[in-house]
Amino acid sequence: MDRRRDEDLQRSEAILHFEREQDMSSQKTPENYKPHWSERDEQARPREMFKMGNSYSNLSIAANRNREMTVVTSEKRRHNSETLSNHQRKLNGQRRRAVSAPFGRAYADSYDPINSAFAFKTGKLQPAQRVLAEITKYADKAGQTTVRKNLPFLTLQDDKMRLQELQAEIRRSRETGMNPMELEQEKEQLFQTISQKEHMQSQFVRKMNLAIKKARIITDEEHTEWPNNVILSGDITIPDEPSEDEEDFAGGPHDDLQDNTQAKKNK
Repeated sequence: MDRRRDEDLQRSEAILHFEREQDMSSQKTPENYKPHWSERDEQARPREMFKMGNSYSNLSIAANRNREMTVVTSEKRRHNSETLSNHQRKLNGQRRRAVSAPFGRAYADSYDPINSAFAFKTGKLQPAQRVLAEITKYADKAGQTTVRKNLPFLTLQDDKMRLQELQAEIRRSRETGMNPMELEQEKEQLFQTISQKEHMQSQFVRKMNLAIKKARIITDEEHTEWPNNVILSGDITIPDEPSEDEEDFAGGPHDDLQDNTQAKKNK
């Protein structure tokens, strides 16, 4: 499954890209999420701030007046033209199943939680890397295929571990006089996959951080109502260096390997 997902990633139409930022004048709810009845009042209703996507999937980032942030991802279509069910295209709040997490809750369809659209809602605004870590934990534990398919960089650390294993196998093959050509080909393909996933992850984290900064401003207690015509992309810059409470997820495919090599040299 992971290999087929990585092959899908090679298609240009599978790369996540930024689609739009809402100015809040429409007070738009994410199109791939139908709010639960408890989210329909003025304070709790999620308003879409950013949307990312590709030919196969949608990803929306929303926030409400309670400073709760919701990340929703769903499928649009599949390249093999397989028909999608409604719960794969949109998460219905009335049918959702909740799983508690340290910093929020994960939601999926109660009748098909593995293959349905997926949402993660924070109890309060959290750093992007923390939200991403919680989503990764849930996807790994529950085997949720939609979020793993739409956010392929969730398996980035596994890919880097496999890269280390491949390099060790190639060294052993050369030492024993065997031809490591197939291993070399797998390694080069894995390098490309890692590079693409890192780019997608960096894009996601930067947009998520921007959404968090925006949410802090437009949900400030000084605002008596949800403001209109607020677009902050041109006014807020995301620093290249992460803040102190955030980890840096933007390292290249060589970073872990270089750290390990240096550690061995120092022994």
